Amino acid sequence: MVRLTTEVRTGWTPLRLAVARIEAPERSASMVLFGGHIDAWYHGGTDEGASNAAMLALAKAFHANREALRRDLVVAWWPGHSNARYGGSTWFADHFFDELRRRGVAHVNIDGIGQMDAKRFSASASSALEGLALDVIRRGTGEEARASLPGRNSDQSFNGAGVPLLQINHSRLAEDGGYWWWHTPDDTYDKIGPDVLKQDTDLYAHALARLLADPVPPIDLVAEAEALEAHLARRRSEMGGFAHDVGLMEADHLQTSLEGRARILHGLLADAPGSADLDAAILEVLGPAGSAYLSHRAEAAARLASLRLLQGRVEEAAGLLAGRAVERAIALAAEGAGHRVSFVMADAQGAPLGTREIASEETDCRALDASLALVASLMIDPDAPLHEEPAATTTAPPAPDAEPARDDARNASTAASEPAAADEA
Repeated sequence: MVRLTTEVRTGWTPLRLAVARIEAPERSASMVLFGGHIDAWYHGGTDEGASNAAMLALAKAFHANREALRRDLVVAWWPGHSNARYGGSTWFADHFFDELRRRGVAHVNIDGIGQMDAKRFSASASSALEGLALDVIRRGTGEEARASLPGRNSDQSFNGAGVPLLQINHSRLAEDGGYWWWHTPDDTYDKIGPDVLKQDTDLYAHALARLLADPVPPIDLVAEAEALEAHLARRRSEMGGFAHDVGLMEADHLQTSLEGRARILHGLLADAPGSADLDAAILEVLGPAGSAYLSHRAEAAARLASLRLLQGRVEEAAGLLAGRAVERAIALAAEGAGHRVSFVMADAQGAPLGTREIASEETDCRALDASLALVASLMIDPDAPLHEEPAATTTAPPAPDAEPARDDARNASTAASEPAAADEA
């Protein structure tokens, strides 16, 4: 018999939340949130070091090509994923709820990419972004994948704010042993397949390029309305002859016109580049029916809110601002041998704390360098097929922007609103 004793600590502790903000050249009414968790079990090679590396590579690439952006990009490394059950993203959603509702075009979540010998592609996506996710996989791999609605996991903290989700999955097959090292001490960096990591990063590059640079955001409002109708149909079927719920009856009545209204609104998007124009279109198309629908169907609120693309700002942070919490993952996974990366550090009030250079010899992820050049090509031609790798991918990655941080830059918030200590810079 084995007797095991454990000691569990509960309580509150400050956590660092690193956020990088990359602004479009002209003030944008909308933004795309790109997030992945920073904490890990044991070494965390594929969960989540590889994803953190891809996030940094893509942040650098989009920053280098920011003149082509039509929307702001906010990149966040979430703390408290496991032990706080999505504490970092929950904190962000709570503190910036209004801004997310006003400006949030999409939430792109990245998790567990780069698994060696991964073979199966799939997507977890809101109905509005399912088409984009599957199209990106099809263009990048030539494969037809399947999509499912998001589960209540993996930092899906933004449903209540009405921000639709896109996540691309690339998994190992069960007959190959599956993801056997997940959340174990064996999740070391040798479990990262460089070619797989490169391919997965390219897919995210393509999806983000579409969301950030397409004249009309690739969001399918009609698909959202149709998915909602299917949900209501299931509810009616489940209730059988007892379908007398007032909210359900009202929702059923309004659904008759909602799909047509969504089609009209979808067509207006191209003529509503500004948030004020789009606000007016939403009010004109949805009108009282939209308000009544929201009041009677709580689960419909997030779906209808995903139709909104409005103005406002989330916290300022020009260029790349990375906190101390992400240094280790960046140093171990983000840069190939011999490469160096600079970080502009600032406290919570935006006061510069200096610049730090990090070099890593511990892992070779040079395949990510090709993604930097890929982003540049995607910003020119977002429909470029990913499986025809451009010749530019053999060049060195663009150098980090050497310009000083802008006056309006502020450091990424911390989960406990605690300023970074100067001696940590």
